[in-house]
Amino acid sequence: MKLYKIEAGTFLADGGAMFGVVPKKVWQKRYPCDDENFCILNMRCLLADTGDRLILVDSGTGEKQLDYLKYYRFKDVVNFETELNKLGYSCSDVTDVILTHLHFDHCGGCTRYNDDCSEIVLTFPNATHWVGRAQWENFLNPNVREGDSYFKENMLPVMEAGKLQLVTEDMKISLGFGIRHLPDYLHGG
Repeated sequence: MKLYKIEAGTFLADGGAMFGVVPKKVWQKRYPCDDENFCILNMRCLLADTGDRLILVDSGTGEKQLDYLKYYRFKDVVNFETELNKLGYSCSDVTDVILTHLHFDHCGGCTRYNDDCSEIVLTFPNATHWVGRAQWENFLNPNVREGDSYFKENMLPVMEAGKLQLVTEDMKISLGFGIRHLPDYLHGG
């Protein structure tokens, strides 16, 4: 199995929003912030070539919403076709996309604008996109705290294309690579 780390870019997020009731004096030691209370967050994805499958874990934010999300001051957001080409692959080679959750910084790269920017298309057109059932339900009916982190255009085209698979139990995708299903109560479902 070959594993590759893909640095998908960085963005700034409000420390108070990220850490909630944890006092700033505690989290700031590990996550320094600027004078506006913003911490730098990295978007990292994992690409696994198992020999029979090409699996991507998370897809970063993608490029289609950068103007709308400029508040987060994204930097170095990758184009997946370019990044995968550097490794000898293409977006159409990806067989599976596993999404840890559906906040924009983890799944926004699953879709993109087509060449003339007239419609949103799948970035990984041949891939099955794996999502926990509770996470999908929360995406469709978000709670107040997470509503601003979900964008329909990131995942509804995946569902409409028949490329969405909901995870309800632990499963094996390929030799040496599987998905672990966490109970709904561990992630708010």
